[in-house]
Amino acid sequence: MNNCFKFFLFLSIKVSLIAAQTNLVPNPSFEYTTFCAPNVLLSISNTQNWQNATQGTCDYFNTCAASNIIPLGFPFGNQLPRTGNGYAGFISCILESEAFYPDYREYLMVELNEELSSNSRYLVEFYVSLGDECNLSVPKIGAFFAKASDTLNIGDSLGRLTFAPQTLNRSPGIIIPKTSWFKVSDTMTTYAGNEKYMIIGNFEPKQSIKSYLIGPFSSVEPDSSSYLYIDDVSVTKIGSTVNINEIDISESMHLNYEDNVLKIISDKVKIFSFKLIDLNGNVLIQQQNIQKFCEINLFNFSNGIYIINIEQEGHVLRKRIVKF
Repeated sequence: MNNCFKFFLFLSIKVSLIAAQTNLVPNPSFEYTTFCAPNVLLSISNTQNWQNATQGTCDYFNTCAASNIIPLGFPFGNQLPRTGNGYAGFISCILESEAFYPDYREYLMVELNEELSSNSRYLVEFYVSLGDECNLSVPKIGAFFAKASDTLNIGDSLGRLTFAPQTLNRSPGIIIPKTSWFKVSDTMTTYAGNEKYMIIGNFEPKQSIKSYLIGPFSSVEPDSSSYLYIDDVSVTKIGSTVNINEIDISESMHLNYEDNVLKIISDKVKIFSFKLIDLNGNVLIQQQNIQKFCEINLFNFSNGIYIINIEQEGHVLRKRIVKF
């Protein structure tokens, strides 16, 4: 093989690998500051690209003002950045608060460098550490990826956002540590794509939150809280899920979802089968040898995102179903 060609082939492969592993999150380690002063509790607006998703007020920390790593009067303790000089913090949950808005929460938001592609898989990772003075660990932290239109009506909220996050900490029994950093890592599959914003926080309904009491505290008290520091956020594309046969039956199959009932209708008198799958890949319902029409009752299913796979004569149609 010609040496020039070998070098070109190696370079092409290397460039492809680098491109595939590009982090889509700008300022992922909160390094770039717009303002820094000692003994001042900075807001998330003091670092570039990041912002509050709601009226909740996320915080920003940087070693550019050494005393700002332990802000005066800051109630949740202190932490050092995992890497670099900057990091952020937010309240993931406050239980039975009288001083705060009922079910008060804070959410971080960042606009990605580019929209997510359709039919693709992404690896989403970030690191969190629990505040020293917190008596609760609420580990089910997640990220919701939104289109621009999804963000229009959330700015006035102080409480829980009702989005179903595409990625979560899948180890809910883990107590997030106070003295070290814990990696939250999950994968997600896009279908339509075009998501441009990443929102990080606690999306669980208050009655469903699994919280873990942290010693030396012996009981949950009013204003019991979970405050998380966060650093090193990344979203990287890891592959494609495009099926070349996926569109072959899209014109002959029709889906209708209304009043918790999903209807699948085939224009052609051909046998088909389907699987209803959650975002963890678990098959929740499956049926085979269906002719023309079937109904799926989703009344007892939790709100969230589900995937319906319909197979007919070796061809596959995949659609996303959102129950809310």
